[in-house]
Amino acid sequence: MQRVANFATKSTAVLLASATTAVAFLWMLFGHSTDLPSANSFADTIKAVDERDVRLVEDTINQLKSDPLREPELTMLRGARSLFRDRPDLALKQFAKVTPTGPIRLPVLILAGEALYRVGQLPEAENCLQQALVDAPDNISAQRWLATVYYDLGRMDRALFHLNEVSRIEPRDFRPHRMRGVIYNDFREYDLALKAFQQAADLAVLPSDQMQVFVSLASVYIARKEFQNAMRELDRCPDSAIVLATKAECWWNLGDPGQAEALLSQAKGLGTVPAAGRRLQGRILMEKQKPAEAIAVLQKVRSDDPSDDECEYLLAMSYRLLKDNAKYNEHLQQSEKLKALKLELTSLSQIAMDQPSNWQVRERMAEVCDQLGLPQMAKLWRTAAAACMRNSGHEITNP
Repeated sequence: MQRVANFATKSTAVLLASATTAVAFLWMLFGHSTDLPSANSFADTIKAVDERDVRLVEDTINQLKSDPLREPELTMLRGARSLFRDRPDLALKQFAKVTPTGPIRLPVLILAGEALYRVGQLPEAENCLQQALVDAPDNISAQRWLATVYYDLGRMDRALFHLNEVSRIEPRDFRPHRMRGVIYNDFREYDLALKAFQQAADLAVLPSDQMQVFVSLASVYIARKEFQNAMRELDRCPDSAIVLATKAECWWNLGDPGQAEALLSQAKGLGTVPAAGRRLQGRILMEKQKPAEAIAVLQKVRSDDPSDDECEYLLAMSYRLLKDNAKYNEHLQQSEKLKALKLELTSLSQIAMDQPSNWQVRERMAEVCDQLGLPQMAKLWRTAAAACMRNSGHEITNP
């Protein structure tokens, strides 16, 4: 379930990583006019927006601002500049001055959809982006943003649909396959997760992207207790803290604690060891009858993630070795409480997917996330609940 807890932040970062809209945006921006900037400037502008380069966008604004006939385009560019500066609120004020008609209609709808998403107005973002797809069904950026919006609304079926559309439009892009893998893995659809991650692995080019996909594949195999298969994927990666810690987990489960301990020691020298690796370190110390040292390691894991029920269980077992029954019972009860909350969150997630207008279930998910010590997830689900309430006509009250 920690993967579920982390998915919201990860998924947004991955889906927003592309600025493919930028090329279409600036083609629409300048392509209909005979009064274009120089060829070099035009190419630089396309690159600037594609890379979300505020400085070069600013240069384009300066080139065009003397032409009163270009005011709608300039206003849109100013909105884009604010958006790229992480001020979606200011961007929306600029977009509100523009009537989305003619050549600027599509880029305004898409940019406004992004800005609305960023300020938490999910139904309004959905509306803008759906209008964009009516005009341009193969606009990949609108498809990406809709996948993001639907994920945050708990509509995994719709998120998966739009991720499939991204793959149809851009078949060489590994990212939608990886995101499908994450969703399927979170819902324990391991066969589908493996298929999606394998497709992503076939398409990823950059070594850093390949490593992320291979580690994701290994995590699915570990969940299926197919540790040799997990090792095969990890052997395709260069050594890093997460790779070695994940290999250590495999060796531990394969009955070689010595190799697991050696790999964990190497992992520490390469970076921050992930929580799973540090929990494994705690287990190894317990096996060595060093419960006090195990507690010191596990307490740090717990401070990083108060929702870690496995860590609470290991703390309970460590205190049991110390014959501290009070602490043993305290951590065991907390472990059971966290597991129950996570099971409830999983069940609620399925209900949220099946009932897209149910704001109450999303509000309950926010409450569960608060109890799990996951404030960012709680905020996300409260935003989704508020969006559903607006759609259903209920009065919105701040919690």
